[in-house]
Amino acid sequence: MYEGVKEVIYGIVILGGALAALIYYLYRQQKDPGYGIFPHNRQAY
Repeated sequence: MYEGVKEVIYGIVILGGALAALIYYLYRQQKDPGYGIFPHNRQAY
């Protein structure tokens, strides 16, 4: 095993997970404009 390969793999996994979460959030926002991670982004009912 090469030196530093494990760190690179972990970095890709973490980056991929963050990217997937961001894409999912944007997708949810398009389907439902009132959807938000933070309460102040939600529309008041």
